[in-house]
Amino acid sequence: QQHRQQQPAPPPPPPAAPLPAGWSENRDGTGRSYFVNQYTNTTQWERPFQPAAPPPVVVVQAPPPAPPPAYPALPPGWEEKRDPTGKVYYTNHADQTTSWERPLR
Repeated sequence: QQHRQQQPAPPPPPPAAPLPAGWSENRDGTGRSYFVNQYTNTTQWERPFQPAAPPPVVVVQAPPPAPPPAYPALPPGWEEKRDPTGKVYYTNHADQTTSWERPLR
């Protein structure tokens, strides 16, 4: 009596490695897989192995700040000074007074 041994079923294929960052897998109308780069919104048939490169960062340099408003010259006898903390004040040498407010005339 002859015994036929059944061949064991082949093992299932190993699960696919997770996709690198920035990629997703979709299927077309026939069920075929394709891969989408989420940064560039481009597709490809081949499974990616490298992370999708994010779009380049564009650095926009801000324009320099506007210069402070030009004040008219101080009236004769006045001088601009700073206190020990750096705050501006004004001295009138003619009458020996000081003011935190800029004299206009």
